[in-house]
Amino acid sequence: MTLVARCDNVELWRNHTSILQGLNWQIHLGQHWVVLGPNGAGKTTLVDMLAGRIYPSRGRVEVLDEVLGKTEIAEIRQRVGYASPALAAQIPPQETVEKAVLSSIWGVTASWRESYEPIDRQRAQALMGMFEVADLKDREFATLSQGEKQRVL
Repeated sequence: MTLVARCDNVELWRNHTSILQGLNWQIHLGQHWVVLGPNGAGKTTLVDMLAGRIYPSRGRVEVLDEVLGKTEIAEIRQRVGYASPALAAQIPPQETVEKAVLSSIWGVTASWRESYEPIDRQRAQALMGMFEVADLKDREFATLSQGEKQRVL
């Protein structure tokens, strides 16, 4: 089976508080997982780590054959789809829907100095169509409803 992600003896602390400890887990291609737990159990932290948004304090995290801390984080972010209310807060209010979708190709939340190929624009158009937000492409992100924002993410 193809390995998608692996955590070996992962621990994560924030301000002397243990968020994750002794985590050993493998995700293989085709598997589907549900992560359950009470508020504060570390569910979002785990997903953020697997999306390349935070590093473990100890242990090894491998995502799509890339090891956190030994590869450019952008390499992982460009390959992992990630949507979260916390991510929505990082998108500049004036960013258009189309630019928000395009910038996600680079694993970032705002247009900066990235350049896009015609294939990138075609992919963005296809994704906006798939998630039924193509008609919103020129709208500023801040003007969207919560449901529209979630579909854009």
